[in-house]
Amino acid sequence: MSLTLVRDKISQLKKKIYAFIFLRGGLHILLILFSIALLSFLADFFLQFPLLVRQILFLSYLGFLCYAVYQHLWVPFSTPISDEDVAIAIEKENPALKDRLISALQFSRLLDDPEYHDSPVLTRQVIGEVEKISQEIKFSKIIDFSKLLRAFVIPILLFSSIQAGKSYSPKLYKVWMDRNLYMRDISWPRSTNLFLIKQDFFVEKNQAIKIEFSSPFRSEDAQNLLLMSKTEAGILWKKNKVQVQDSKILVNLDSIKENTYFYLKSEQFSSDIYLLRLANFEKNEDSLKNKIELTLPDPSFIKSRGERLTIRVFAVGKTPSIVSLFYKTEEEEEWTEEPMGRQGENTFKFTFQTLTKKILFFIVGGDDNDKKPVYQIEVLNPPTIENIALWHSYPEYTQKPSTPKDEPLKDGNIKALEGSKVKIKISTNISITKGKIVFSEKHQTILKDIPLKKITPQVLEADLEAKMDTRYTITLEGENGLSDPNPSNYYIRVQKDQAPYIKRIAPKSNYQNMLATGALPLEYLVSDDYGLSKSTLLYKVNRSENWEKLSLPLGPQEKTEDALRALAKGKIVLSSLKIRDTIEGQESAKERSLQEGDTLYFKFRVEDNNNISGPGIKETDSLSIEIVSKTDLLRKLNEKLLMIKQDLSKIAEEQRDKKDYLDLFVAEQSKVEIGDLAQILNLHFTQRSITRDTYQVAEDVREVLNIAENNEVWDIYTKDRVENVQNLLLSISNKTSQGEDSGLSEGVEKKLIQAYQVLRQEEKKGRKLLQQSVEEQEKILFQMQEAIRLLGQWEDFNEIVKDLEKILDKSKTQLMPMLEKSINK
Repeated sequence: MSLTLVRDKISQLKKKIYAFIFLRGGLHILLILFSIALLSFLADFFLQFPLLVRQILFLSYLGFLCYAVYQHLWVPFSTPISDEDVAIAIEKENPALKDRLISALQFSRLLDDPEYHDSPVLTRQVIGEVEKISQEIKFSKIIDFSKLLRAFVIPILLFSSIQAGKSYSPKLYKVWMDRNLYMRDISWPRSTNLFLIKQDFFVEKNQAIKIEFSSPFRSEDAQNLLLMSKTEAGILWKKNKVQVQDSKILVNLDSIKENTYFYLKSEQFSSDIYLLRLANFEKNEDSLKNKIELTLPDPSFIKSRGERLTIRVFAVGKTPSIVSLFYKTEEEEEWTEEPMGRQGENTFKFTFQTLTKKILFFIVGGDDNDKKPVYQIEVLNPPTIENIALWHSYPEYTQKPSTPKDEPLKDGNIKALEGSKVKIKISTNISITKGKIVFSEKHQTILKDIPLKKITPQVLEADLEAKMDTRYTITLEGENGLSDPNPSNYYIRVQKDQAPYIKRIAPKSNYQNMLATGALPLEYLVSDDYGLSKSTLLYKVNRSENWEKLSLPLGPQEKTEDALRALAKGKIVLSSLKIRDTIEGQESAKERSLQEGDTLYFKFRVEDNNNISGPGIKETDSLSIEIVSKTDLLRKLNEKLLMIKQDLSKIAEEQRDKKDYLDLFVAEQSKVEIGDLAQILNLHFTQRSITRDTYQVAEDVREVLNIAENNEVWDIYTKDRVENVQNLLLSISNKTSQGEDSGLSEGVEKKLIQAYQVLRQEEKKGRKLLQQSVEEQEKILFQMQEAIRLLGQWEDFNEIVKDLEKILDKSKTQLMPMLEKSINK
């Protein structure tokens, strides 16, 4: 008898057992999987693991899950289940069998063994009983599927909570998937986001701006360009859609009306913040941007050695109370923490004062504490000027030679005549991509920037014209991307071609009395720094508005130390001048000759040879000539000579007083004291004043002589007397051709100062000098007295002439009636 029924039921039960094992193992695996998902979400959300930690955890989770599959599926399925094992399990659930089921299975196998020698009849009887009983036994009782179903509640709850979280915040779910499954390096959403303000761009108000991003990330991931502006209501953010073209991200902004921050936001990353700043001052055109090209990501700063760098951070979202900057050099192990100073409502800053080495840094604040990105500051040598050379080419009209080619000026400061061309050549420490000359901001509307031409990578040159006083800067951009942080600053001093200088030599006075028949000698000394081209003598009469022209040509131009000099000389015969009266603002067409009461005005005009900025023109002040009668002219000359006599008498009196004092001092034999030296020094200054006053009197006499000669009002005898007076005065005080004092009085000055200098050390020598001074002063007094005597004779002579004229006039009045009566008879 076989156990066919029992074996069939056991076989079916085995299938159910394997199904139970599979379901239970899968349940455990799901529970572990959901627990891992929930745990990784919570752990990464609150701890924000870096990519490496997430990768290690992911491998750990994957390993643990594989172990669970092995433990709960592979091991159970790889372990065989025998009929005896099932039978024992059934007997445990059915105690009434009393081991008969297991015995029957064992007996059934024994019967198939030919060497089995026990009672086959008894064995079959036991098997038969078990076969009958098996129809009533519930074999599936050993499997409790209800417990398995109850165990599914926990995974279902976990799965439901995950799905609920996904539905509630799909963004968080996606970030978790990206960070922990796809291993993307993106951040969890947070209340605070710190952005580095990387760069400012100056733009014009209401100008359209084009922004172009180049990025190694997929361009299609870029979603929006976020723009922020500050209004009275607060900070306003708005989105601007982007375009993807040729693997680049393009953004077009219609116009900018105020300072605006912007940054690019995508699924994988956010860029740094950049600032569009409205230019509120005059800048060169190339400083204003209408197209901005950026490369992302850009975690580097390239700065010049010794330069300072200010790090600015903008907080988007909740502004933290503290923002910290952590930095270190490449050689350092530990990070140094520095608090950033608050600047405005949402902005923080920190300044690296002097950069000498490469620096790494990151910024944390609020819940933005992932320590990313890590920025690096590369410190390189900036471009600088090592040598500068200048060559000047002066305007052709100056006939001034240019700077020799082999002797350039080594100073960048330019001092040149207006219109000069200047060649600038510089040598730099590193290779240069471009450079330019930038003029002072207040002159940039007039003077445009001048690009430097590259001769070699480290030699550049440019040409400029000296137009105005200004300052200029040479800006350089090196091949390493750096600009000179302290560009060399120089000045331009433009030397103007001065207008000619005119000195009137004759007549000395601005006002003259002359006869209508007189001749006016004019003499002008004219000089100019680079040359003269034209001269004109202008004149008018009375209140006429029109100036007439006369010829007064320039003589040969002589080269002096610093100018070209010429003499304009001539004599104007007043009777040859044609006069037109002005009546009610209109000039009469009728010409007449000069007459008493007219006033002539003369001006001398000179032009130089400047053909660059126009000729320099110089005019003298007006020289006034009043036309008087001969009687009035003689009277004025007499009055002038009388004043000269009075002035000379005063000078002579002062000279006598000083001579007597000095003579008394020389006669005394007492020791020289400091007070005596002071008196001698005072005598020196007084003698200088006498020298000056005497020369002025001599010039006054010269003027009287010139007026008399120009109008021919004196005879030879009268003229000789006045000339003798002048000669006497000039022997006392005169001027050399170089304008230095000469004569007897100047000699006394020298001896007095020499005596002052030697009296204390060499009293004898000093007293001898003082004695010589007394003797020369006596000579001066003698000549002054002689001049005064001659002037007295002149005065007496003129009194006699006046008396004779009165007698003649009286005789005429008395004789004329008598003559008329005689004729009538």
